[in-house]
Amino acid sequence: MGLRSRLKESLKSALGRGTTPTGATAPAGAMPTTAATPSTGVSPSAASRPATPPLAAASRPAPASAAPEAPASAPPGKAAADPEQQEKIEKHRRKTKAGMLKWLSEQEGGAAHMGVMHDHCEKRFFVAHRAFSNLMEDLTEGGLVTYDAESGMVTVTAAGRAWRG
Repeated sequence: MGLRSRLKESLKSALGRGTTPTGATAPAGAMPTTAATPSTGVSPSAASRPATPPLAAASRPAPASAAPEAPASAPPGKAAADPEQQEKIEKHRRKTKAGMLKWLSEQEGGAAHMGVMHDHCEKRFFVAHRAFSNLMEDLTEGGLVTYDAESGMVTVTAAGRAWRG
């Protein structure tokens, strides 16, 4: 018998769950397999356990819809940050934007494949996935870079080379 099996068996015996007569483990939530004693009609394991009262309606957790909603300006699932935290986030965004434009300008021809750009951004600025998508949207909407969907290449524009956030 392996370590995992021994641990499972010891846990089950500590929790009061037995094994079936064939030695197989009883499924979770199953009633104990010990037979009822003829004199009391109650199995020994059931008699030794205290009865658990059913849950009252008041003790049930409130539905998720009753939870207070975050402000519309905060991303879903996150609470709104204080002004100092927002300032730090904005400073990091500007630094990332400037750093990526500088890095892209230094690449051969001022262009790089989006995958390479994503890897660099993730390693250097810890910005990846959705935040990288937001950064790319900002750069393309601002006219700082152009993106060719067929080749996957991002090219810095003259405005991007001159940008100093």
